[in-house]
Amino acid sequence: MKTSLGLYGDSFVGTRNLSSWTNVLHTKYNYDVTNYGFPGSGLDYSYYHFIKTQHNHEQVIFVAANIYRNSVFKYLDTMNSTVEDCIDQLSFDGIYGSYEGYEKMSGILTGQPLDSKIKKYISNKLEEWAAYGFSNELLKYNAMISHIKLLRPDIHFVYAFNVFDPRAFWNISQLDMKKYHTQRESNLRANHMTLIQNLEVAHNMDCWLSGKMDFNDTLLPDCVMNYYSTASSVEESGLIL
Repeated sequence: MKTSLGLYGDSFVGTRNLSSWTNVLHTKYNYDVTNYGFPGSGLDYSYYHFIKTQHNHEQVIFVAANIYRNSVFKYLDTMNSTVEDCIDQLSFDGIYGSYEGYEKMSGILTGQPLDSKIKKYISNKLEEWAAYGFSNELLKYNAMISHIKLLRPDIHFVYAFNVFDPRAFWNISQLDMKKYHTQRESNLRANHMTLIQNLEVAHNMDCWLSGKMDFNDTLLPDCVMNYYSTASSVEESGLIL
């Protein structure tokens, strides 16, 4: 019988195609995978789905998005309602971040473009980040991560980007980007990685889930190249010069 596995995160998890490491875990390893990830989303998006569904899964992998991304939830009248009831009623009006293309990803998620009211809200948040950095997000970010680890002491937790920990998924993506001196990608790069790198991630994730290693150790900047291959050509890398 396959182990029930819940996956949470941003595009390092949420890119769904046959070459994705998330799909490989389902097809080549002994896991019944449910993928809650979504590209361009923030920690709060994953946290919301996690608190609603984590109890359904025997094992969980959580890839924490960067602090510069957030969600917009539809307006709720919270008067005379419990916190639990309000959370049950939450739904997404959009996602945003300090990166190009968040409007497109938001539209894919919600099925509709951002309206003027949401755009104004997002503009104000982006202006706040420009003026104050992300200091006003730190407590919320830390609280969500702490609660995630409290609810699931057995969680397999990894960062998407190396802002708070040098061990991050981004270090795998950077191998070919540095080799070919470009940050531009094509749609061939599932989860910002090559086919072989996705296979290698799936193998190392399986070892992590079975207690044979800590996947985070494969992401250390000084040794990531010992665990993950680089492409032999630009075409193979899926990058654009």
